[in-house]
Amino acid sequence: MTTLMWLPVWCAAVQTLQSEGIFPVALQMHTVKPLDNRCTGHLAERVETLVVVEEATPTGGGLYSAVCQWHASCARPPRLKRLGPPDELALGNFSARRYADAGTTTADAVATTVRALWSTRQLLYRVAA
Repeated sequence: MTTLMWLPVWCAAVQTLQSEGIFPVALQMHTVKPLDNRCTGHLAERVETLVVVEEATPTGGGLYSAVCQWHASCARPPRLKRLGPPDELALGNFSARRYADAGTTTADAVATTVRALWSTRQLLYRVAA
C-alpha cells in the first residue's frame, strides 16, 4: 500500500520482484483520510502482511496511522510492515535527501522487505475457507 508520491518506487520494486517469481499486490491509496476501508479490507482478506510505504512519520497522521486505526477494528487483521522515515521529530517537510538517507523508501528497500517477508511465508495469499 502506498500513496501517489511513492507509487513509482513501489512499481519499480514490483517489477524487480516479478522477475524473481514474487508477485506482490500494489495498492495506491488516493486519499489517507478517509481511508478506503472496503478496498483495504478486501485486500487484507487475501494477504498475510500489508506493507505500507509512506512519507509521514509513524505518528504523523499519514497512511500508516490510518491503516493502524483500521487494523484495530479487524476481526482477523493481517500483519503490518511500515517503510518510511524514522519515528523522530520532524520540523518542516522531509527533503528527498532525508528520505534517501533513511534508506527505507527506495525500490531496493521495498523489494528487500517484500523478498524477506515472502521467504518467511509472511506474504502469501490467504486461501478462503
